[in-house]
Amino acid sequence: MKPVLHSISYAGLWRNQAYLPLNDFIRRAAGFGYEAVEIIAKRPHAGALEMDNNARRDVNELLKQLNVECAAMAAYTDFTAGIQGGMLPMAEMQLIYINEVIKLADSLDCRLIRVFTGYENKDVPYFNQWEACVKAVRECCALAAPYGINIGVQNHHDIALEADTLRDFIEETGCGNCVAMFDPWSYSVRGLNPAADVNKIIDKTAYTTLADYRRIRRFHYEPALVNYSENLPVMHACAMGDGIVDNVGFLDALKSLGYDGYVAYEMCSDLEGGGGLDNLDRCAVRFMEFIKKYR
Repeated sequence: MKPVLHSISYAGLWRNQAYLPLNDFIRRAAGFGYEAVEIIAKRPHAGALEMDNNARRDVNELLKQLNVECAAMAAYTDFTAGIQGGMLPMAEMQLIYINEVIKLADSLDCRLIRVFTGYENKDVPYFNQWEACVKAVRECCALAAPYGINIGVQNHHDIALEADTLRDFIEETGCGNCVAMFDPWSYSVRGLNPAADVNKIIDKTAYTTLADYRRIRRFHYEPALVNYSENLPVMHACAMGDGIVDNVGFLDALKSLGYDGYVAYEMCSDLEGGGGLDNLDRCAVRFMEFIKKYR
């Protein structure tokens, strides 16, 4: 399996998280021994408005110089956004964005673009939302196909979150360049076992992203009862191996099914120990130690 470091980890987007410019992030990843990176297709790293020909050339030359692959471009989509109104062409605007990401990925010799489906809107029939997401991803695939680029659907948003529904979703697009980017953390934070379901999606899976989280319980004081009611817990990101995500069991299951692809690591939320460079670096290095047995 090939370890990948996700640039979201050094994008400065979370509370007190340190920021590294894209080229500095790539150099840092290479220094830790990562052979591949995933780059966010948005500001502050690879925003379409900033990534002109000179910027693309500089990034491409740096990747080649350091012998680091751009394994994936991470696009940010929500194909149910605005679905209840219909006035704004939200899906169309996102497709224009994806078209720009495709050109950017091609310029970096990257053959995989990550997309999300959509968050469920309780005021709109479920299958209307499902169909909207399928249609949008189908169009993404059509735009990417001439470039030899795959569109990867990550089980992140509400639509097609489970392995079996993600498989149904990909098959419904009818696109040969639509693949799964199936992750275990979503399952684990909901108290489910991702290793038990990976066999349902393994033949579609081209990429996976790992993280680890601690579960922080929360309570609300009820004065009339002189007691506390329990709220949903906060999930607090932590170093690999310190949390509740069974990444070992998940990778063992992948390995037993013959998977030998990309395994990305992300620090994509508030992180235990803070967002300083020392802590980010510690976690990035910890992941390289963790993944050694699967390489």
